[in-house]
Amino acid sequence: MIDHVFADFPPDETPAYGVRPAKSRNSLTLLAGFFATALLLGFGIVFLMTMAERPGRKAVPFTPEELAALDDHYAFRILASRDYPEDASVIEEAEKLPADQNRVVDDSGKAIAVWVDVDPIERKTTFSAPGAVDDTVRRIVPPRPGTMDSNSPPDRLQILLLIGENDLAGRDLVVGAQFEASIRPHNIRPVDIMAITFRLTPTAGATFSRLTGGNLSDPHSPLIRRLGIVLDGELQSAPAVMSTISTEGVIAFSRPTNTAEQEEMHEKIQRIVSRFRKHNERARP
Repeated sequence: MIDHVFADFPPDETPAYGVRPAKSRNSLTLLAGFFATALLLGFGIVFLMTMAERPGRKAVPFTPEELAALDDHYAFRILASRDYPEDASVIEEAEKLPADQNRVVDDSGKAIAVWVDVDPIERKTTFSAPGAVDDTVRRIVPPRPGTMDSNSPPDRLQILLLIGENDLAGRDLVVGAQFEASIRPHNIRPVDIMAITFRLTPTAGATFSRLTGGNLSDPHSPLIRRLGIVLDGELQSAPAVMSTISTEGVIAFSRPTNTAEQEEMHEKIQRIVSRFRKHNERARP
């Protein structure tokens, strides 16, 4: 654009931006042309600087504290279960924690389990409705201070998730995944389901493959392991681990029956995907 200002034009041609070259040698005309050019150039520089500094043009990187907090906002972890003896000691320690504490640590201070809030919509369907998931370790805690309003539930449902070395969580998940909202046909019933499809990078996929492959449910046993899917700081789903999953998957959400709840679910999914993408931009090196 600036090249046009300084370009030579034929005497009768009006260049872009409406600046016609001088036809006279008159010094005043030349001086006016000089100032007009300088003014236009100045506006151009200011415009470019303004565009470069506009909010949102470049994502602000996470601080180390913010990166650490991502572990509680985005995670694929295994749910603790009373059916597995190896979980007993962790569950015992978790149930001793007061309502304002959510992490279980071992003797070295390493986190080994965490209480996670269940999404309010999923609480009414996946975790509370008839036939809902009921083999979880759960507790009821008061709402967070300052979050109560007329539409808020009087308490929060939390479910215990194990923290292991093969978890896909925090920055590893935020950087290693791409999310898309989608509507998909149900495998059995003639209805559509709301879902988030995800694709993982090879590195993230290898971790997820170890997590799911190492916790496969035995088809000859009634015992199952469940995968806790934490998005936007809340547990959204807890499907049984029936196969090894690597780089692609679908997070299916229960479809409410009435229109208002369907719209609420749709808005929730769009919000999760939107926030995830923003965090993805900020977390990338």
